[in-house]
Amino acid sequence: MIDFSTLTEEDQEIIQDVLEYKPKKLSRKAEHYDVYVSLTSSPERLSKVGIVLNLLDLSHVKEIHVNIPKFYRNDRKGPKYKEEDIEFLQRLDSRIKIFVLPTDLGPATKIIPTLQRIRKKNSLVISIDDDVAYPLDMVNDLINNAAKYTKNIICMSGFTFNANGMGEEGEYYEEQTDWDRGLWPNPRRVKYPYIDVLEGFSGVCYNKSLMTPSVIRLIMKINGIDTKCKLSDDLTISYSLAAHRIPIRSLRRHEDMVPFPYGEQGDALHAGSGVELETDSDWDPNFLKYAECLQMIYES
Repeated sequence: MIDFSTLTEEDQEIIQDVLEYKPKKLSRKAEHYDVYVSLTSSPERLSKVGIVLNLLDLSHVKEIHVNIPKFYRNDRKGPKYKEEDIEFLQRLDSRIKIFVLPTDLGPATKIIPTLQRIRKKNSLVISIDDDVAYPLDMVNDLINNAAKYTKNIICMSGFTFNANGMGEEGEYYEEQTDWDRGLWPNPRRVKYPYIDVLEGFSGVCYNKSLMTPSVIRLIMKINGIDTKCKLSDDLTISYSLAAHRIPIRSLRRHEDMVPFPYGEQGDALHAGSGVELETDSDWDPNFLKYAECLQMIYES
């Protein structure tokens, strides 16, 4: 077990917020799925993965896959994963499986290798981040909705590329980044609970039967176009789903999770190789990166 008393006072307050949520029971339909949790981490954060996992109700999860590259950010001279951190995770829960990958795929490392590894179509793969305190009931909430909406990818939060249901957030993206919806595979505007782009940090449930080899190939193709695309996994995954006409359904629970302060450090997944985006706005600079990646997809 994780000794939460060793955490900072700020981290302990965050944990108390999410522990207020009550467990959710699984529906009968949901009980028939094999469920996996998948994530990645940096050398500095691997020791904190146990904290994130201990906050969740994982009673219905078959395995937890932690994907880490042999060389972090593909840098042979970069920071190394500590063997003691790996061993600690393996002792923490026998379901935790550590997979060392030959290549760092960027943020997509948390989900793509697991989707490729799991063969059984009657499986659900839930991706999470290593720096977020999730509500206790999140995993079962995602499972229940995936079992109910079998043709949808289920996420805790996301956004559209227009003001339809998003107010200022959608308007900002469209007005400030010269967004052209004609570049999106599905030109039709969606309405909540359906969205254009999932937010991977908040938790996403992928039905393996929907994540076909064709979908994964397109994600990998876009991932390799440019560093900005590699660091925009939410966009590359969502674009590939839209290209295959797979809807994304949001549970609209963005406010139910709290990022840990260490998520803002330089080893954050979206920081990748240190791509900097300048903006005069307080809004998420990732959106600017998404717009540039989308244009690159169109031109490729």
